[in-house]
Amino acid sequence: MEGVEDAATMINLANTPPPPFLNKTYDMVDDPSTNAVVSWSNGNNSFVVWNVPEFSRDLLPKYFKHNNFSSFVRQLNTYGFRKVDPDRWEFANEGFLRGQKHLLKTVSRRKPAHANSHQQAPPQVQSSQVGACVEVGNLGLEEEVERLKNDKNNLMQELVRLRQKQQATDNQLHNVGQRVQGMEQRQQQMMSFLAKAMHSPGFLSQLVQHQNENNRRITGSNKKRRSQGKKMKFWLGSLAPNLLMDKW
Repeated sequence: MEGVEDAATMINLANTPPPPFLNKTYDMVDDPSTNAVVSWSNGNNSFVVWNVPEFSRDLLPKYFKHNNFSSFVRQLNTYGFRKVDPDRWEFANEGFLRGQKHLLKTVSRRKPAHANSHQQAPPQVQSSQVGACVEVGNLGLEEEVERLKNDKNNLMQELVRLRQKQQATDNQLHNVGQRVQGMEQRQQQMMSFLAKAMHSPGFLSQLVQHQNENNRRITGSNKKRRSQGKKMKFWLGSLAPNLLMDKW
Protein backbone atom coordinates (compact mmCIF):
# COMPACT_ATOMS: atom_id res chain seq x y z
CA MET A 1 0.00 0.00 0.00
CA GLU A 2 2.80 2.39 0.85
CA GLY A 3 4.37 1.82 -2.57
CA VAL A 4 1.07 2.56 -4.29
CA GLU A 5 0.61 5.76 -2.27
CA ASP A 6 4.14 6.91 -3.07
CA ALA A 7 3.59 6.27 -6.76
CA ALA A 8 0.32 8.20 -6.70
CA THR A 9 2.08 11.09 -4.96
CA MET A 10 4.80 11.17 -7.63
CA ILE A 11 2.20 11.16 -10.40
CA ASN A 12 0.36 14.06 -8.78
CA LEU A 13 3.58 16.04 -8.48
CA ALA A 14 4.44 15.38 -12.12
CA ASN A 15 1.04 16.57 -13.31
CA THR A 16 0.79 19.60 -11.02
CA PRO A 17 2.49 22.79 -12.28
CA PRO A 18 4.56 24.83 -9.81
CA PRO A 19 2.85 27.81 -8.15
CA PRO A 20 3.14 31.06 -10.12
CA PHE A 21 5.08 32.70 -7.29
CA LEU A 22 7.84 30.08 -7.47
CA ASN A 23 7.99 30.25 -11.27
CA LYS A 24 8.29 34.04 -11.26
CA THR A 25 10.87 34.04 -8.48
CA TYR A 26 12.96 31.43 -10.31
CA ASP A 27 12.83 33.38 -13.60
CA MET A 28 13.76 36.60 -11.81
CA VAL A 29 16.76 35.03 -10.06
CA ASP A 30 17.87 33.12 -13.16
CA ASP A 31 17.91 36.22 -15.38
CA PRO A 32 21.62 37.08 -15.91
CA SER A 33 20.81 40.71 -16.76
CA THR A 34 19.78 41.36 -13.13
CA ASN A 35 22.74 39.72 -11.40
CA ALA A 36 23.78 43.02 -9.86
CA VAL A 37 20.43 43.14 -8.04
CA VAL A 38 19.56 39.46 -7.42
CA SER A 39 21.39 36.28 -8.41
CA TRP A 40 22.20 32.71 -7.48
CA SER A 41 24.77 32.17 -4.74
CA ASN A 42 28.11 30.55 -5.42
CA GLY A 43 26.72 27.18 -4.37
CA ASN A 44 23.73 27.46 -6.74
CA ASN A 45 21.47 26.24 -3.93
CA SER A 46 20.24 29.65 -2.76
CA PHE A 47 19.75 33.18 -4.09
CA VAL A 48 20.87 36.59 -2.82
CA VAL A 49 19.16 39.97 -3.06
CA TRP A 50 22.15 42.31 -3.38
CA ASN A 51 20.34 45.61 -3.79
CA VAL A 52 17.06 45.76 -1.87
CA PRO A 53 15.98 49.32 -2.94
CA GLU A 54 16.52 48.59 -6.65
CA PHE A 55 15.00 45.11 -6.26
CA SER A 56 11.86 46.65 -4.72
CA ARG A 57 11.68 49.51 -7.21
CA ASP A 58 12.35 47.70 -10.50
CA LEU A 59 11.96 43.91 -10.24
CA LEU A 60 9.06 43.38 -7.84
CA PRO A 61 6.63 45.55 -9.88
CA LYS A 62 7.74 43.76 -13.05
CA TYR A 63 7.09 40.24 -11.75
CA PHE A 64 4.58 40.66 -8.89
CA LYS A 65 2.96 44.09 -9.52
CA HIS A 66 3.97 45.48 -6.11
CA ASN A 67 7.14 46.97 -4.59
CA ASN A 68 6.91 45.71 -1.02
CA PHE A 69 10.02 43.74 -0.10
CA SER A 70 8.51 42.65 3.23
CA SER A 71 5.55 41.06 1.43
CA PHE A 72 7.95 39.21 -0.84
CA VAL A 73 9.86 37.87 2.19
CA ARG A 74 6.64 36.74 3.86
CA GLN A 75 5.63 34.93 0.68
CA LEU A 76 8.98 33.11 0.70
CA ASN A 77 8.27 32.06 4.28
CA THR A 78 4.98 30.47 3.27
CA TYR A 79 6.89 28.20 0.83
CA GLY A 80 9.47 27.15 3.37
CA PHE A 81 12.38 29.35 2.32
CA ARG A 82 14.83 30.19 5.09
CA LYS A 83 17.31 33.02 5.50
CA VAL A 84 20.72 31.34 5.55
CA ASP A 85 23.05 34.34 6.07
CA PRO A 86 22.50 36.87 8.90
CA ASP A 87 24.53 39.56 7.10
CA ARG A 88 22.71 39.57 3.76
CA TRP A 89 19.38 38.70 2.17
CA GLU A 90 20.15 35.13 1.13
CA PHE A 91 17.30 32.58 0.95
CA ALA A 92 17.36 28.84 0.35
CA ASN A 93 14.94 25.98 -0.22
CA GLU A 94 15.72 22.33 -1.00
CA GLY A 95 13.53 22.50 -4.11
CA PHE A 96 14.91 25.81 -5.38
CA LEU A 97 18.17 24.96 -7.18
CA ARG A 98 19.87 26.49 -10.20
CA GLY A 99 19.33 24.50 -13.40
CA GLN A 100 16.69 22.27 -11.80
CA LYS A 101 13.48 24.18 -12.28
CA HIS A 102 11.50 20.95 -12.35
CA LEU A 103 12.11 20.60 -8.59
CA LEU A 104 9.78 23.55 -7.98
CA LYS A 105 6.95 21.02 -8.07
CA THR A 106 8.26 19.55 -4.83
CA VAL A 107 7.95 22.90 -2.98
CA SER A 108 4.61 23.09 -1.25
CA ARG A 109 2.90 26.01 0.41
CA ARG A 110 2.67 25.86 4.18
CA LYS A 111 -0.78 25.61 5.65
CA PRO A 112 -1.90 28.44 7.97
CA ALA A 113 -1.39 27.80 11.65
CA HIS A 114 -5.14 27.85 12.30
CA ALA A 115 -6.02 25.35 9.51
CA ASN A 116 -7.62 22.05 10.58
CA SER A 117 -5.56 18.96 9.87
CA HIS A 118 -5.90 15.30 10.79
CA GLN A 119 -2.13 15.00 11.12
CA GLN A 120 -0.77 17.66 13.43
CA ALA A 121 2.96 18.27 13.43
CA PRO A 122 4.73 17.98 16.78
CA PRO A 123 4.53 21.19 18.87
CA GLN A 124 8.29 21.69 18.73
CA VAL A 125 8.30 21.52 14.92
CA GLN A 126 5.37 23.94 14.66
CA SER A 127 6.97 26.45 17.03
CA SER A 128 10.28 26.30 15.18
CA GLN A 129 8.57 26.89 11.82
CA VAL A 130 6.57 29.84 13.14
CA GLY A 131 9.68 31.24 14.82
CA ALA A 132 11.66 31.09 11.58
CA CYS A 133 8.82 32.78 9.71
CA VAL A 134 8.52 35.57 12.29
CA GLU A 135 12.28 36.04 12.36
CA VAL A 136 12.59 36.53 8.60
CA GLY A 137 9.43 38.65 8.50
CA ASN A 138 10.74 40.94 11.24
CA LEU A 139 14.02 41.30 9.40
CA GLY A 140 12.08 42.31 6.34
CA LEU A 141 10.15 44.96 8.26
CA GLU A 142 13.33 46.29 9.85
CA GLU A 143 14.94 46.51 6.43
CA GLU A 144 11.94 48.40 5.09
CA VAL A 145 11.95 50.83 8.03
CA GLU A 146 15.68 51.41 7.63
CA ARG A 147 15.23 52.03 3.91
CA LEU A 148 12.50 54.57 4.61
CA LYS A 149 14.72 56.34 7.15
CA ASN A 150 17.55 56.53 4.63
CA ASP A 151 15.18 57.89 1.99
CA LYS A 152 13.95 60.53 4.43
CA ASN A 153 17.49 61.60 5.31
CA ASN A 154 18.44 61.81 1.65
CA LEU A 155 15.38 63.94 0.91
CA MET A 156 16.16 66.28 3.83
CA GLN A 157 19.75 66.72 2.61
CA GLU A 158 18.53 67.42 -0.91
CA LEU A 159 16.03 69.96 0.44
CA VAL A 160 18.75 71.79 2.40
CA ARG A 161 20.99 71.83 -0.67
CA LEU A 162 18.21 73.25 -2.84
CA ARG A 163 17.42 75.94 -0.26
CA GLN A 164 21.08 76.98 -0.12
CA LYS A 165 21.22 77.08 -3.90
CA GLN A 166 18.04 79.16 -4.00
CA GLN A 167 19.49 81.61 -1.44
CA ALA A 168 22.66 82.04 -3.52
CA THR A 169 20.56 82.59 -6.64
CA ASP A 170 18.44 85.22 -4.85
CA ASN A 171 21.60 87.07 -3.77
CA GLN A 172 22.93 87.05 -7.33
CA LEU A 173 19.63 88.37 -8.68
CA HIS A 174 19.65 91.14 -6.05
CA ASN A 175 23.18 92.21 -7.04
CA VAL A 176 22.30 92.16 -10.73
CA GLY A 177 19.19 94.22 -10.02
CA GLN A 178 21.25 96.86 -8.21
CA ARG A 179 23.71 97.10 -11.09
CA VAL A 180 20.88 97.41 -13.61
CA GLN A 181 19.27 100.14 -11.50
CA GLY A 182 22.57 102.06 -11.40
CA MET A 183 22.95 101.77 -15.17
CA GLU A 184 19.39 103.00 -15.69
CA GLN A 185 20.06 106.04 -13.47
CA ARG A 186 23.22 106.92 -15.40
CA GLN A 187 21.33 106.46 -18.67
CA GLN A 188 18.58 108.80 -17.48
CA GLN A 189 21.16 111.39 -16.48
CA MET A 190 22.79 111.16 -19.90
CA MET A 191 19.44 111.46 -21.67
CA SER A 192 18.56 114.49 -19.54
CA PHE A 193 21.90 116.08 -20.35
CA LEU A 194 21.46 115.50 -24.08
CA ALA A 195 17.88 116.81 -24.02
CA LYS A 196 19.00 119.97 -22.21
CA ALA A 197 21.87 120.46 -24.65
CA MET A 198 19.55 120.10 -27.66
CA HIS A 199 16.95 122.54 -26.35
CA SER A 200 19.46 125.12 -25.07
CA PRO A 201 22.12 126.05 -27.66
CA GLY A 202 23.93 128.27 -25.17
CA PHE A 203 24.26 125.40 -22.70
CA LEU A 204 27.13 123.78 -24.57
CA SER A 205 29.00 127.06 -24.99
CA GLN A 206 28.62 127.74 -21.26
CA LEU A 207 29.86 124.24 -20.49
CA VAL A 208 32.87 124.68 -22.80
CA GLN A 209 33.65 128.10 -21.31
CA HIS A 210 33.43 126.70 -17.80
CA GLN A 211 35.77 123.87 -18.76
CA ASN A 212 38.26 126.33 -20.31
CA GLU A 213 38.25 128.47 -17.18
CA ASN A 214 39.01 125.41 -15.10
CA ASN A 215 41.85 124.51 -17.43
CA ARG A 216 43.30 128.06 -17.20
CA ARG A 217 43.13 127.99 -13.41
CA ILE A 218 44.89 124.65 -13.35
CA THR A 219 47.56 125.91 -15.81
CA GLY A 220 48.08 129.11 -13.85
CA SER A 221 48.41 127.21 -10.62
CA ASN A 222 51.01 124.95 -12.18
CA LYS A 223 53.01 127.95 -13.52
CA LYS A 224 52.90 129.61 -10.13
CA ARG A 225 54.22 126.51 -8.44
CA ARG A 226 57.04 126.22 -11.01
CA SER A 227 57.97 129.91 -10.52
CA GLN A 228 58.04 129.51 -6.76
CA GLY A 229 60.21 126.45 -7.18
CA LYS A 230 62.75 128.37 -9.28
CA LYS A 231 62.90 131.18 -6.75
CA MET A 232 63.52 128.70 -3.96
CA LYS A 233 66.35 127.04 -5.88
CA PHE A 234 67.98 130.46 -6.58
CA TRP A 235 67.73 131.46 -2.94
CA LEU A 236 69.23 128.19 -1.75
CA GLY A 237 72.01 128.50 -4.34
CA SER A 238 72.98 131.97 -3.17
CA LEU A 239 72.77 131.01 0.47
CA ALA A 240 75.00 127.96 0.27
CA PRO A 241 78.39 129.79 -0.24
CA ASN A 242 77.70 132.08 2.69
CA LEU A 243 77.00 129.11 4.89
CA LEU A 244 80.28 127.52 3.85
CA MET A 245 82.25 130.69 4.56
CA ASP A 246 80.72 131.06 7.99
CA LYS A 247 81.65 127.46 8.75
CA TRP A 248 85.29 128.00 7.87
